[in-house]
Amino acid sequence: MSGRNGGGVGGLQAVGGVLGMLGVLGGGLYWLGKQKSPQSTTDDSARKTLQNRYARGEIDEEEYRRRRERLDATDEDFSN
Repeated sequence: MSGRNGGGVGGLQAVGGVLGMLGVLGGGLYWLGKQKSPQSTTDDSARKTLQNRYARGEIDEEEYRRRRERLDATDEDFSN
């Protein structure tokens, strides 16, 4: 164990460090790939809420269509 590199322990630490860095990098890339833009998440939840309220009878068809058109217009504003 009195060799130049401490009996091979230094090499093991280097491999562990490289594998750890690759794990952190891979986890970060995975997380970034799963992220959605805030606008699309908001639009999806707003549409779902609107559909649910209409399905439960909280709003009538006229109100549903008016609000859906407003959401569609908002989508067009952000896509340009």
